[in-house]
Amino acid sequence: MLLALPLFLIAPRTASSALRRGGNGVSGFIGFSENVTLGQIGRLKGNDEVFMRVRVESAPAIPASGLRWRGVALDEFTGRGWKKSLGQVRSEKKESDSGFFKLGTTEDVSRLTTQTFFVEPVDTPVLFGAPRIVAVQGKLPFVRVDSEMSVQTRPHDQERLVYRVFSDTTEPSVNVLRADRLQYLVESARYLAPPPNLDPRISALTETVVRQAGSRNGFDAARAIESHLRDNDNYGYTLELKAGGPDPLADFLFNVRAGHCEYFATAMAVMLRTQKIASTGRQWIPAWRI
Repeated sequence: MLLALPLFLIAPRTASSALRRGGNGVSGFIGFSENVTLGQIGRLKGNDEVFMRVRVESAPAIPASGLRWRGVALDEFTGRGWKKSLGQVRSEKKESDSGFFKLGTTEDVSRLTTQTFFVEPVDTPVLFGAPRIVAVQGKLPFVRVDSEMSVQTRPHDQERLVYRVFSDTTEPSVNVLRADRLQYLVESARYLAPPPNLDPRISALTETVVRQAGSRNGFDAARAIESHLRDNDNYGYTLELKAGGPDPLADFLFNVRAGHCEYFATAMAVMLRTQKIASTGRQWIPAWRI
């Protein structure tokens, strides 16, 4: 069985949204917020306290890239940070006397990956889980599911929270993804909107990357952008804040060429949108961080 001890430092947050409490609880800038600003603090603060443990009890369909624990998803990039767009902050409250909350369906129950989460006392209501979450089970008074299928419950800043998640972790085949014609519903238009005053160099860079890779479909274009950002000759990873100014994304891509996770994730999401490929800003904890 897989035991994960994620000690991953998730990106800068405002002080009010960081997971902070006194005593023996988790503290510092480790957390999830509905507003994420690039380059908000000078350095991600290290913290070796255990945030949560995860026991994977069955995993018939682990993606090739491995498991990720999904936290929240944000759909609007302002040019300096991510937030939920107006009208997308609504959530549906679900209650259950038995503690079992059905959130979706699956074509085959044998696809389900079962995970049990042991989350230390932290002041965030976010429930983590491998996508796509089908059900949550635990001693919870309720769960809330927002428009981006992020899941939350009551705050638990004074006690450990234990719950089980059932996720359909199967992924479409490469052939299916390459055949996707990128025809979106009207309500998905927000996933295509670029930030205001987008630096034209970002679109030009993306066009060059996609063209040089010979991409002929959305999937291959996405892989080309991913490869470009992963190439150590192009960009480096650092916990130090280096990119900033009025347009931190452009500063990261064209000047500094080094940053932490949210710079890379934001760059890819925005570059995808210039190619009319829908994307969101998502916050994850990778299962392989031990």
